[in-house]
Amino acid sequence: MTAKEYLSQYRLLDTRIKDKIDQIRSLRELAEKCTSVISANRGKVANSDSAMEKTIIAVVDMEKEVQQEMDGLLRLKKEISDAIKTVENEEYRILLEKRYLCFNGWKSIAESMGYSLRNIYFMHNLALEKVKII
Repeated sequence: MTAKEYLSQYRLLDTRIKDKIDQIRSLRELAEKCTSVISANRGKVANSDSAMEKTIIAVVDMEKEVQQEMDGLLRLKKEISDAIKTVENEEYRILLEKRYLCFNGWKSIAESMGYSLRNIYFMHNLALEKVKII
């Protein structure tokens, strides 16, 4: 895997983490709905309590799985950030942070750093060579 491919994972990870947060939110809402149904039906039907209990347990188990996946994504995201920090040249590091951590476009990076687009592309290639993938 090249440094560019490695660093490019960050955006995908960011999206996946946001998706996992949405999944956890949905699972919690589902668990809350199940809990309110159990409270409303309390004492009316004995079998529905055990069915709802199984549903809640399943939701909690799914939430744990999603949380574990998210923890792994966050670890990888930190590794990528740490890899960028290994670049000693401050301008290269800033360029990499703007591109791969802040998702800025090339034109925006060039303008904010005061360089031409051509120079930014050149600096980017040099910066990629300096990244130490852990």
